[in-house]
Amino acid sequence: CSGQLSGYAWGERIGWINFSGVTIDSSGRFTGQAGERSTTVGQINFDCIDCEVRTEWRPCVVRLAHSNVIGGSAPLLSLPQAPASGGFRVLINNGAKSTDNSIVILNLFSGPDTATMAVSNFSDFRDAGQEAYQASKSWNICRGRADCPDGEYTVYARFYTSWGTFSTVVLDSISYKKSITKIIEPEKSHSVAPPPVSGENTPPGANGSGENPQQGANETGGNPQIGNNPERGLMPGSSSSENIIQEETSTETKHQSNFFDFLAELFQKFCLAVRNIWNGVISFFISLFSYFK
Repeated sequence: CSGQLSGYAWGERIGWINFSGVTIDSSGRFTGQAGERSTTVGQINFDCIDCEVRTEWRPCVVRLAHSNVIGGSAPLLSLPQAPASGGFRVLINNGAKSTDNSIVILNLFSGPDTATMAVSNFSDFRDAGQEAYQASKSWNICRGRADCPDGEYTVYARFYTSWGTFSTVVLDSISYKKSITKIIEPEKSHSVAPPPVSGENTPPGANGSGENPQQGANETGGNPQIGNNPERGLMPGSSSSENIIQEETSTETKHQSNFFDFLAELFQKFCLAVRNIWNGVISFFISLFSYFK
């Protein structure tokens, strides 16, 4: 109440720092020195030039005097006034039970003398500072956390008067489940094969019955040009695997026949060339013999 500090603050690199030598004056300014006198390690001097530290907190005497000056009747260390109905509250997404987004909207309810507030994802408000009070605020429920898996998350809030007194801590929880984006693949198009060519699709004849005069008159209704003999070949253009094999075999036979024809032609040309050379040699010797004779 007097502004005299006590206890220790934790320094991440130097350990615990003793604050019993620090005082907050009537204007909210820190004075004195923190740390052990026996060592300079961890000492913090609040009386140095250009290193002023201030707070909104005021000693009790100053708060009481201010209350008397403005004609108020607020008791010493009076708490903030609660809202007329419902009390201090914080609601996540207006009281929703679940969300698939870590960014939510906080609805905060406080009284008329609230000046600032503190909001945190931790009950000890370890990462929170005071900010101007507002009835609605965007908030990340994963703030300050190394990981943010699916589960229940709680948000804590506290409200302050302009003299530093604060309300009880209020909270609200919500179930968080990450949304899963489903990728819908387009359906694969299935091409429909055209119907096989059939002899029965020939144009109808000119008679009144609509029958094709090219078709046979047998009882089976078969086309005599096509025949029903299974030993006969398939129609050209058929997609049957047997017909495809026959076409491939015919192509291979044709390639082999062309190759052998080429070899035969090449051999004939070779024989003709040898014969011409031989005739030339004989003619040369005959001419030579005639000359010396």
